Amino acid sequence: MIVLNLNDILKTKLGFDSFRDGQKEIIQDVLDGHDVLALLATGGGKTLCYQLPGYILQGSVLIVSPLLSLMEDQVQQMKAFGEKRVVAINSFLSYQEKERMLKQSLSAKFIFISPEMLQSKKWIKKLSEIQIDLFVVDEAHCVSQWGHDFRTDYLKLGEVRQQLKSPPCLALTATATKEVLRDMKEILQLQKPKEHIHSVDRANIAFKVERDFYHAEEKRQRLLYLCNELKTPGIIYFSSRAKAEEMAQFLQENGVERVEFYHAGLSTSERVLIQQQFILNKINIICCTSAFGMGINKENIRFIIHYQLPTLLESYVQEVGRAGRDGERSIAILLHTEDDDYLPQFIIENELPSKQVITFILQRLVSEYKTVTQKSSEMEQYFVEECGIEEVHWRFVSYHIEKYIALNGVLSSNNVGILEEHLHDKVEKRMVWKQKKLQHLQRWIYSSSNCRRKQLLHYFSSESILDNNDYCCDICGISLETYIRKKDMEIEEEPFSWRNQLKKLLVQDGQSEK
Repeated sequence: MIVLNLNDILKTKLGFDSFRDGQKEIIQDVLDGHDVLALLATGGGKTLCYQLPGYILQGSVLIVSPLLSLMEDQVQQMKAFGEKRVVAINSFLSYQEKERMLKQSLSAKFIFISPEMLQSKKWIKKLSEIQIDLFVVDEAHCVSQWGHDFRTDYLKLGEVRQQLKSPPCLALTATATKEVLRDMKEILQLQKPKEHIHSVDRANIAFKVERDFYHAEEKRQRLLYLCNELKTPGIIYFSSRAKAEEMAQFLQENGVERVEFYHAGLSTSERVLIQQQFILNKINIICCTSAFGMGINKENIRFIIHYQLPTLLESYVQEVGRAGRDGERSIAILLHTEDDDYLPQFIIENELPSKQVITFILQRLVSEYKTVTQKSSEMEQYFVEECGIEEVHWRFVSYHIEKYIALNGVLSSNNVGILEEHLHDKVEKRMVWKQKKLQHLQRWIYSSSNCRRKQLLHYFSSESILDNNDYCCDICGISLETYIRKKDMEIEEEPFSWRNQLKKLLVQDGQSEK
């Protein structure tokens, strides 16, 4: 057991006088070499749980991060606080940058990497050459919620850890049911992990569901009113990129200033600039998809509005938890009409490949190749680009093809039917699971008698951190006036345009190269 004065190190290295609830115990278990599973509420200080051990452990800390924007934000935060021994390995890097990093010695203390990059034999070989003392999976609930469907590289992280000499693993999340926690332990192959499961309750966030809208226009006007009246900054979540853009334009055209949209379809430079300007209070309201907000270090977000529904309560609580990290009162509002129920249903039905798609891929493979002993990039190119199979569907099927070949040695016409039947069954069970999750969310929305906070805490088998909360939910009774901004105290500033800012930066960059 490593016995150190962690409070002194906390003060010396990071400038904090004390730990938040749960942090010190998690860090001590990490330093003692245990696998650790930690659930801390959003804003509970998960980053510290691997950053501080990094200053004590001799080797490097490898952090698997699910979103590129999240990874870049984490890296920039650490650099801003003076930590220079940090790198990010992801698709943001050019081919030349990747090749240079592969050739040079990797001496960074903190190495952030995407799950996809860990499937590269080159990078596994490179990482195997250094001493990794801690393997961190940030937002670890993704191994369950995403891994089974469209980020199957998450399902391989346990095997990756073995290839890197099985360093201790720290799995961090802010929201997970008992079912998801079991998934995390199994997929990451945690060995007798020390578990630190804290309440998901964020007592300073009030919950409000508004569903008495007769048509879409009435709901649009309600959103406009809220954006004009609520204290900012705020985030509005949508399920589609097109709707995020449409509503951002609607708000702008109707006098709401400093509003922008954000989704994965924007270029890297656009996304990074929007994110940074939001953090710096140059943008007040972001209309976005779930691609925005995970890990964003912005403490003063005052409201979260869901204009469209996620497909499960875990996602909803994750997104809501981005408000009020400074401990000040914030509000989460969900705007809902009966028609809104169709979109998450559509998303669920299209996230996984249909039986017809599965059969087409498998039968075409054995028809073309006779026997398949490994998957190849040519196969992906053929099915995705030439046959028009959605990439997420191909990833799902190809993962299971790879897994089947590993167990049986070959895929051919003699055994393809077995895999076909297995995948049909797997998709059907996964669909039932997703439908069940959606029903939990819908019951929460349509509830009119039981406290919304208590319902959420019961779902996560969690407890309230306060016995009595006067700012709880619309069922318990809250006043929207608490969250309305005082117009007479506002300071008028020149409206900020990130597009103009980006143009200026590009022009300056072009001039500097001449």
